[in-house]
Amino acid sequence: MTIMKANQIQTAAKTVATKTVKANPSAALIGMKLNSTDAKSVNFRQGKGNIVECNSIEVISANATGRRLVLSFKDAQGKEIMNRRVYKEHFEKMADVFGVIL
Repeated sequence: MTIMKANQIQTAAKTVATKTVKANPSAALIGMKLNSTDAKSVNFRQGKGNIVECNSIEVISANATGRRLVLSFKDAQGKEIMNRRVYKEHFEKMADVFGVIL
């Protein structure tokens, strides 16, 4: 049995858990532009009402997991039609329509 004096304090060793951070798989796509001279019809989501005609698409940002991308759709004059947050799978289909291999 150990006897401790009143002013001594026992401290336990602290352990720190570390997590490995995965790199964002869509980080390379940010800033990418898909351009065409003629207007292309692309689906930004499933369904008939989710079709937009545009001449260029630009990737603005991606979320932390890289699954959702924020895209800017533009017409022939460079005027922005709309911004949408879309899934990466839909962007890959849009790239196929524009003839770009990712």
